[in-house]
Amino acid sequence: MPGGDGQFELIAEPTINASGHVAVLALLKNTAGGANDDVGILYYDGINLTFRARENQPSPDGYLFAFTGYPNLNGLGHVVFPAELKNTPGGANDDFGVYSSNGVSFLKRARENDPTPEGNGKFDSFTSEFLFNNAGHVAFQAQLRNTTGGVNDDSGIYLHNGSNLLAVVRENDFNPFANGYYSAFGNTGPVMNSLGQVAFTVRLKGGGVSALDDRAIFLHGGGTPLIVARTNALVPEGNGRFRDFEFPLPVISLNAAGQVAFHAVLSSTAAPGVDDSGLYLHNGASIVNRVRENANTPDGNGRFSAFGVPTLNASGQMAFRADLRGTSGGIGDDKGICDRHSKNVAPGAPIL
Repeated sequence: MPGGDGQFELIAEPTINASGHVAVLALLKNTAGGANDDVGILYYDGINLTFRARENQPSPDGYLFAFTGYPNLNGLGHVVFPAELKNTPGGANDDFGVYSSNGVSFLKRARENDPTPEGNGKFDSFTSEFLFNNAGHVAFQAQLRNTTGGVNDDSGIYLHNGSNLLAVVRENDFNPFANGYYSAFGNTGPVMNSLGQVAFTVRLKGGGVSALDDRAIFLHGGGTPLIVARTNALVPEGNGRFRDFEFPLPVISLNAAGQVAFHAVLSSTAAPGVDDSGLYLHNGASIVNRVRENANTPDGNGRFSAFGVPTLNASGQMAFRADLRGTSGGIGDDKGICDRHSKNVAPGAPIL
């Protein structure tokens, strides 16, 4: 153990960066402080094991860490983590925050009961993973308290750029591209790329919105978020319309080029229940279909039945898990990992 104080008792699932460095949350035993300092986040750079944060360390806003949560690690070896705090003036109303550590110092990113940067309400709870990129940006989704609109404007997505906390999008904000207001954000939170662009799913409301077109995916890169895809729009391959992006959970990915991959459930298809889902890519200019339910597999043994989370690299190549139907081996060969190489991405294409 770094410093010789304690031994590992329990170790959580680790996180690893592109350099092979690892961060992990651990429960310790036989520490000098006993139950007061027996949780920590440790970092291994391939040579040395060090603490990035430890229970009972001072937080940058003047309190003591009571418990550190699961970390996210960026390529520089910095970590972001949620933490409970001890002896705060508000007790349970302000004893939770989001912090980052570079191994030398801590930086507060957001804190329960702090005012939101747009000035309407205070942070109540944080409801998504804390995304962390190499530029030091941290993105997250939050529930708010003491807002002017009550339950109509008490959630939002935020980004800390390393210097300032910014509102990406707020419930009940109007989006002119959608001719509607944001209503409820996807329950898995946003995704973020290395540039600090943020993509998210949301439901819409307002006079310009109907039950057919009240769900959408947006991309925020500064200014008003732009529509990536919206329900009731025709699919690019011409057989059906987008019906849902949140079934069973929102499934989107965002790469460094600002391209967004997503899973969609479809309506008005030629064979409902057989060809009514697919994986799509917004390549910066338009939506293209990458794979469709009931299409033949590349090896000719079966057809696609269901899809997992699509992942993207910077070139727009997509990899995904798939369930298959009509295979020669039945349940013995009805799953696979596939990739689709882009033929639709122009290098340097503008973002939406």
